Amino acid sequence: MNEVLVSVCVRGVFRPEGDGWVAGFPRLDLYSQGGTVEEAKENAADALRLWVDSCLDRATLGDALRELGWHRYPEGSASAQHDDVERIEMHPLEDVLGEPWEQHIEVPAYPR
Repeated sequence: MNEVLVSVCVRGVFRPEGDGWVAGFPRLDLYSQGGTVEEAKENAADALRLWVDSCLDRATLGDALRELGWHRYPEGSASAQHDDVERIEMHPLEDVLGEPWEQHIEVPAYPR
């Protein structure tokens, strides 16, 4: 079985809420919180990894991402040059409340 590295880069947002911060990924409807901005972002990144792992366990990652509007980098693009890396991107959201940041995660051992 061939294995690849799944590389996901998604735009997240963060904002103050109550005594802490909320950070998350609107396109995935996935949010977390923390006492500081960095803690909220780290918690959201952990939630993203868990979401991807869950999709991999159920063999639904490709379907889930396509349903959410994600697409593969075009063949031959600089980002799609490595055969052992499957890169998936999403166009940024411009209409979401909060400060933006990009979160990049990599998940190994995705069966091709």
